[in-house]
Amino acid sequence: MTTTIEGAFSEFKSNLEITGLQKTTVSSRQQSVRDAVSKELSVSDSFLAGSYSRSTMIAPLKEADVDIYHSR
Repeated sequence: MTTTIEGAFSEFKSNLEITGLQKTTVSSRQQSVRDAVSKELSVSDSFLAGSYSRSTMIAPLKEADVDIYHSR
């Protein structure tokens, strides 16, 4: 248990950060979604938006999403 304000904020920040494994998993999954859409539809461009693209995604990931935009 932290006893300082600085320590409490550091612990809070740590609880929100996603791990390296989570980052790798999210990256792989978003690329798989983009590939699957491109196989079924004519896609001229695809890009990411939102917290994932800004590297501000926070835990828990079960409540997170990745915003992918496709244009034809």
